[in-house]
Amino acid sequence: MAIIKKGILDGFSGAVGTVVGSRWNGRNVMRSRALDVKDSNSESQVMQRNFFKELGKVSRKLSKEMLMALYPTSVTGLSRRNLLSRQLAACAVVEDDTKTLDFSRIVSLGNGPEGAGSLQSVTVADATAVTLTWIASEIIHDAGCSNAILVVFNQTHKAVTLVNTNVLVEAGTVTLDLKNFAHDGDQLFYYATVATTGKVVTRGFGSFIIKTRGVN
Repeated sequence: MAIIKKGILDGFSGAVGTVVGSRWNGRNVMRSRALDVKDSNSESQVMQRNFFKELGKVSRKLSKEMLMALYPTSVTGLSRRNLLSRQLAACAVVEDDTKTLDFSRIVSLGNGPEGAGSLQSVTVADATAVTLTWIASEIIHDAGCSNAILVVFNQTHKAVTLVNTNVLVEAGTVTLDLKNFAHDGDQLFYYATVATTGKVVTRGFGSFIIKTRGVN
């Protein structure tokens, strides 16, 4: 119930419909009545919050130097780390009421002739000697002087890393010590690229494009 002081135009205290009257700093003020707040702990909201925690944990694993290698130039109004999060979020899937990252959904990576590099996969047998191969012909590079850069996704532990190698792109293979990133039995997805310059677009990692499979 609202109490009118002298008249409706002179102010009132309490609620009248969707309006609440009160005094603030010696003045009569009115504000909109707060609407009922929906349950912030609904299953969908909890699922989304947990996904954002996972996404944030993944994006924070990359150093500033790694992010600068992925994104040679920054995007106006968006940090490199936020851009990474935005792109990785496109790989989300919902499984048994849990929203999580599924790196296998990335199907087009690399700076190929039409932005169509190949996402490779490997199961780690020995984390101290992981052999990764790629198709050199899919990568635009300067023959004889372009070292391969490997972008590696750990599906098992939901992590991403960037490895600069001393192997030329045309070699098509490299053996790496990933003991600080992977464990025996982990499933990895990866692709090779090279250092590039140029404009960064929000749909791809620097010079390469990410496409995801449609959900059937």
